[in-house]
Amino acid sequence: MKQLNVNSAYVDLYRAKKRYKHLFGGRGAGRSFEVAQYAITKLYSPEYFRGILARQHFADIRGSSFQQIIDIIEEKELQSDFHILENTMQITHLKTGNRIFAKGFRAASGNSTAKMKSITEATFVWIEEADEVNKDDFDKLDKSLRSVKGAELEIIFTYNTDNEDCFLKSEFHDKVRPEDTLLIHATYKDNFKNLHPDYIRVLERMIKDDPEAARSDVFGFWGGGKRGKVFENWQSVDVMPENFKMECYGLDFGFTNDPTALVHIRLSEGAIYIQELIYDYGLTNPEICKRMTEAGIKRNDTIYADSAEPKSIKEILTSGFNIQSTIKGPDSIIQGIQKIKQYPVFLVRSPNIQKEIKNYIWQIDKQGKTINKPVDRFNHALDAIRYGVTGLVGKKTKESIITTPGKR
Repeated sequence: MKQLNVNSAYVDLYRAKKRYKHLFGGRGAGRSFEVAQYAITKLYSPEYFRGILARQHFADIRGSSFQQIIDIIEEKELQSDFHILENTMQITHLKTGNRIFAKGFRAASGNSTAKMKSITEATFVWIEEADEVNKDDFDKLDKSLRSVKGAELEIIFTYNTDNEDCFLKSEFHDKVRPEDTLLIHATYKDNFKNLHPDYIRVLERMIKDDPEAARSDVFGFWGGGKRGKVFENWQSVDVMPENFKMECYGLDFGFTNDPTALVHIRLSEGAIYIQELIYDYGLTNPEICKRMTEAGIKRNDTIYADSAEPKSIKEILTSGFNIQSTIKGPDSIIQGIQKIKQYPVFLVRSPNIQKEIKNYIWQIDKQGKTINKPVDRFNHALDAIRYGVTGLVGKKTKESIITTPGKR
């Protein structure tokens, strides 16, 4: 195997003999890249190894931990050493027989941990975005991971410290557990040489403009930026309702520093159901169109987008999609928030929206009082939702945005 460059901040990941290994802290710290490298070293090891790539939902693994491992294999030109099954997300080392496969905590159809059955032969579990997982689901996994052929067992968690209410803090940070737990805290400064200068400037601007929020996002301390939340009335569910009154899509454009976010919105039985379809960086308009087609968006489906991007809207419209500008005016952000808050909100398999909604907060004035203006952060998918909901419930004539009442 070609030499891998281990970040000095993470050397204990390779050395420590602990069941629970936590890599946490601020954004841009290179946690996922390091665990992906570590997993590859395990695949080459002569010792028995069976690894699981885990996330709350199975589908989210493809674009995160699985892709990270594939990228390193390709970068190091190691493809000839592996048998890779893209469809099922399995990687097997041809010489050692060691392998990694993917499993989600939640089945797409419900709340069970059906996809976490039959993991008794696993020796390694990497839980990416571990703060999305609830304690009951984790406990079931933890109890299923038993000693196999004398192999070392380890569960690796990678996460930001956005969600102070997650079980990771109460179970592993607030309690002192040196006998079985490794905690590795890192920030972008530990990964400085691997970051683009533009991204570094984004983080350093956050430190200057919003030091309270930077406490969590940049420096990786619990509780940073946790002031008055804009949205409180929401829940996470696993499926979109098949019976609905109205539906549309919301689109917020991004590129280098901000993600492009596309959401699917349905109004059903007095509640709003929302599912993220795109949350990605560096997408051109043709790539957005391609992704929308792949997501099943039809030419007559209505998409509401940011009116500040008329060129992009025209280009997507020319491509055959029914995209419209959301009308903006004075206080349009507050008005859009108020429209959303008129309904219970259900998020369908949308980890990025969950992260935004947990961290979307009101500004505070110099006297420490909350003001009626949100902080301009954690709002890319939420802006897309706002455009969609404003278009959906703000129009007097809704026939143009109704597909077929009931099943689509």
